[in-house]
Amino acid sequence: AAAAIDDNNNNNNNKPSAEEASYRLTEERKDRLERIGFVWNVREKDSSRSYSGRNSYDDQWDAMFERLRGFKAKNGNCLVPKRHKEDPKLGTWVDTQRVQYKKMMKQLAEAGLKIEDVI
Repeated sequence: AAAAIDDNNNNNNNKPSAEEASYRLTEERKDRLERIGFVWNVREKDSSRSYSGRNSYDDQWDAMFERLRGFKAKNGNCLVPKRHKEDPKLGTWVDTQRVQYKKMMKQLAEAGLKIEDVI
C-alpha cells in the first residue's frame, strides 16, 4: 500500500506540524475524494484515479471529508470556494487537498512514475 507522499525537502528532516500532518494526502484519501466527484484542477474541471496505521490526524481528515460530502449533498459538487464564508476551514482544506495532489504528481513525475505505477 502506498504511504503519503512526503512534501518536505530531502534536506529537511523536520517532522510536519500536527496541522500539516492532518492535511497529508494519501492514495486512500485521494480515492475517497474522487469517488464523490472531487475536482483536482478547478480551472480544467478534470479529475483522475492504501494506507493503514490510522491516527488522530486521520480522524481529522475524515471529519473534513464528511464536511465535504455534506457540501456536495447540498450543492451537487465539490467546488468549495477557498474562502468559503459558510465553512472557511472546509474551503482551506479543499484547497490544501488540491495542493497536495499537485505536489504528489510532481514528485511522481520527477521520479519518472505515473500514478498508476504506485497504486
